[in-house]
Amino acid sequence: MARGHRGEIRPEDFFAEVLLRRSPRIAGQIKARVYGPLNEELARTLDLLVENSFERGCTAAALPVHRNTLRDRIHRISEITGVDLNSAQGRGLAWLAWLERRDSSSKLLSD
Repeated sequence: MARGHRGEIRPEDFFAEVLLRRSPRIAGQIKARVYGPLNEELARTLDLLVENSFERGCTAAALPVHRNTLRDRIHRISEITGVDLNSAQGRGLAWLAWLERRDSSSKLLSD
């Protein structure tokens, strides 16, 4: 089992992680673009939003905050970063940044 995955693990299931590892400079730029300007509260909000597949109800419950508070935080994240979290492109960029942030954090813990 790797990172919560069960059963057979195939390389093609981890293409995004492989791409980020092959281009550490670009991976760092993506993470810095999305997470760099965020304070802890907004970074945690984005972490949980991505972890919950951008499902707002689950994210609000996980934080725990009211759905309107979550909506306001998502709007603030988009304002600060310039990343539209309501678009597929913005969500993709946020997901890649989250992967890099998660992998960077796990590297620090293992060192």
